[in-house]
Amino acid sequence: WTLLMPILLAKCLEAITLVHLRFFPILSATINIDSFKNVNDLYGFSVGDQLLNDVSAFIKNLCTENKHLYKLPNDEYALMNFNQKDEEVFANQVQSLIKKMEQTAFTMSDSNIFITLSCGIAFGQESILIKADAALSIAQNKNISFVKYDDSLDKKEMQIKNLKSISLIKDA
Repeated sequence: WTLLMPILLAKCLEAITLVHLRFFPILSATINIDSFKNVNDLYGFSVGDQLLNDVSAFIKNLCTENKHLYKLPNDEYALMNFNQKDEEVFANQVQSLIKKMEQTAFTMSDSNIFITLSCGIAFGQESILIKADAALSIAQNKNISFVKYDDSLDKKEMQIKNLKSISLIKDA
């Protein structure tokens, strides 16, 4: 019985998650630190790593109990909410978080570092991170801080990728 307990627990958690996904949408924001490469180039990788840790701590500090922060590769984070049903409230909370972060000086190596962020936000039950990432790509390409995903972004994202591919072919 004790050997089966972890397996049964994992199966129960999986079932609860699937039931949750069936009845409640997930709210997700993908957040990127703009021009992070410049921080590494100017201050070094150790300062860049410390900035990533400080940004994580800052976001966690502002998160309510229903929001979960995940570190993605490079300088990106995913903020997810599994319990909130109001998309506009979540979007406003994320925008407020971004404004607070952009007004904060992160002190590293006797320097104050200010950052700007880009964010893509998505709501729903399927492919949420992919949709939030597509919205983030649009935000970065348009040089704006916040884009909310809608189905028309899939077409826009494909057009952008096609244009980038064409420009790479021209450069060859």
